Amino acid sequence: MAEPWIFDLRELEGNYTIFEEAYEEYMSECEHGPAFPIGGLDDGSIVFIDLESGKVRGFNNDYADLEEISESFSELILDLVEQVESFSGYNI
Repeated sequence: MAEPWIFDLRELEGNYTIFEEAYEEYMSECEHGPAFPIGGLDDGSIVFIDLESGKVRGFNNDYADLEEISESFSELILDLVEQVESFSGYNI
């Protein structure tokens, strides 16, 4: 299972300059509207918020199409918390 990661812009800029280069490269390969990058899913994908719809989408340059990850950023975070809860055996 891929381990998701999400960083704020300061973290991306300071520690993950490679991400920014990959983001620009990946996003130049697909059609999309205004987007805000938020990370990846540790499978070579780039995950971003579609600023027109609010949906979280992903793009993996191994595939041609954008993938819808979640209806919203809030829903994505809740899904990740549920995954952690199910693996940990504890309620958060």
